[in-house]
Amino acid sequence: MTHLLIAPVDEEVSVLFKVIHESGMRFAKGPDLTSPRTDKVFPPNSLHKGVRKVRPSGSKIVFIELEDGKGWVFCDKKGKILDRFQEEEVLVEVTAEKRAEGEMWWRVISPSLPHPFFILSLAFLYIYQYFVD
Repeated sequence: MTHLLIAPVDEEVSVLFKVIHESGMRFAKGPDLTSPRTDKVFPPNSLHKGVRKVRPSGSKIVFIELEDGKGWVFCDKKGKILDRFQEEEVLVEVTAEKRAEGEMWWRVISPSLPHPFFILSLAFLYIYQYFVD
């Protein structure tokens, strides 16, 4: 019997996930199946960006670190992100294909730049006041 050696992985990624479990999700504090969970419960439909993928040598489990220190999630060998106790799918990856099909969508607003509609509305108010006054 031949055993396949599973190579370790530690790489930067940029992946977006959406919480789909009706009760929300508490993420793990570290890349370990026995790691305690964070105190915060992230609500259904909330979006979270994965920034790092880790798979220890010989493991079939992939751990994904979320940005801003939110925690870690686990992928099974089929790529599904499951709750480690109930084995229910709790997160799904938001892919470009799913967004194009209208399955999932979101809008990112940068806090450093005002939204274009805000700028247009200010311009409209300025022009309106100019002609009315």
